[in-house]
Amino acid sequence: MNDSRLAQRYHQGRAWLRRTQPGAMAVRTSVYVTGFLAVVTAAAPAIGAARAAGFALVLPILPTVRPMKVWPTALIVTCVAVWALTGEHSYALAFLLGALLYTHHTSAAQAVTMRTDTYVTPEVVTGWARRTGLVLLAAAAASALVGLLPRLFGRTDAIAYGLAGLAAVVGLGGVLAWLVFRKL
Repeated sequence: MNDSRLAQRYHQGRAWLRRTQPGAMAVRTSVYVTGFLAVVTAAAPAIGAARAAGFALVLPILPTVRPMKVWPTALIVTCVAVWALTGEHSYALAFLLGALLYTHHTSAAQAVTMRTDTYVTPEVVTGWARRTGLVLLAAAAASALVGLLPRLFGRTDAIAYGLAGLAAVVGLGGVLAWLVFRKL
């Protein structure tokens, strides 16, 4: 690259940086932070927290820069695959990873709808945060219920627990449909 093209790219980058808006950049930052935390949460039991953090610094960059492409889904699939292969399957870790991946996915979907120079009103961000909080609260309740079933009923048939989990998923789907219908 010659000096004039390099100077042109530099000035284009500075002009872009001056046009960015805090709300849109906060949404992009949430894509990166939740992606980082999800990778650390999924990989730390297998390879250690320090190695997972190094891996997690790089992996969420593409979903942050290009949220409309396949990158957010690739990060989610990678996290779930790493978590599934580690053997660390506690309810708390599963819920934490699910919450982080859900928040990553919804913030990436929010980032798709706005450019980095878009003015975002506080109502948009608070509405998104409220909706995400309600979904995570419903998921926490369903997860706690499913986690308490063996303590309540003892060690019975695995099919009964599978059916209870299926009922929890259907119930959570009903809550999500209700939230969409109410347009929270």
